[in-house]
Amino acid sequence: MLKEQAIFPVVSTGFDKFSRHLVVPALILLALVVTEMAEASPRIFVGASYGESQPDESGFSEDKSYSLGVGARWPWINVGMRMHSLGEYVREGRDARIDVKGISLDFSPRWAINDAFSLELHTGLLDWTATAHLFGKEVGTDEGTDYYLGAGLRIDGSERYSLILSYDQFLDVSGSDIQSLTLSLERQF
Repeated sequence: MLKEQAIFPVVSTGFDKFSRHLVVPALILLALVVTEMAEASPRIFVGASYGESQPDESGFSEDKSYSLGVGARWPWINVGMRMHSLGEYVREGRDARIDVKGISLDFSPRWAINDAFSLELHTGLLDWTATAHLFGKEVGTDEGTDYYLGAGLRIDGSERYSLILSYDQFLDVSGSDIQSLTLSLERQF
């Protein structure tokens, strides 16, 4: 286990300084969410996404990413949990790869544009594991829990089905940010 050393070289994001300024807005948003949840019955949803992802560290290839999730949907917010495969990144010119997987707790406020379209803000925590392989043999593992942020355009095709085009950035996964562009399908019950 590589507890002391990140698999990707460490990249400072400056997010810690930024996150201290989010405490009061986050508490206000939490109060609004609790009020909304108390007044409305949620719809349960399941969803799946597929897309492209890439670490911001140079020299690594992009790869396919996917996730499966479940959660509750209120009129203006989703709260859920997803299992992710963020990709298997190959180091260019070497027989080295890094496989990144995780589980996230998601919080997605939504603003309606009209009856069919809405904008979403994605945020949450990702509990991740990055496994390094060299010449086909596992050589180390790094683990952590970090923030992710993103945005999406939701298209409600019917009362039960939605498509979501999303861009998310998973922050400081083994020392590197991972960008992900996905298309998701959700089914509400």
